[in-house]
Amino acid sequence: RYKSMTIINTDTTQVFKTIPKKDVTGNLSIVVQNETTKQNYTVAVNSYSYISDILLLNVTLNFLVNNTFFTYKLLMNEIVIYRDRIYCTNGAQNLYTFPSIDNNNYITI
Repeated sequence: RYKSMTIINTDTTQVFKTIPKKDVTGNLSIVVQNETTKQNYTVAVNSYSYISDILLLNVTLNFLVNNTFFTYKLLMNEIVIYRDRIYCTNGAQNLYTFPSIDNNNYITI
């Protein structure tokens, strides 16, 4: 069961923002599954960095299909440290921004 969903466009180069359940200390890879065809793709993470507790993953995905759902698992040394669902659409342009506090009243996403 997934509690969130990442919305991306069909560009080959992607940056995923996650909060994994473990600190990254090893090699990272992502296993992506197309929910329609059930085909799995294993992709190495090109690079990663942290901003506060948020992990930014740079990956190259050359199999994305418009208007398609995927699931992915982030693996560190073959152990799952994060999982999420992806919706791929050409309409996704900067849909995610880091939360910010507006006049200490609420969080804007």
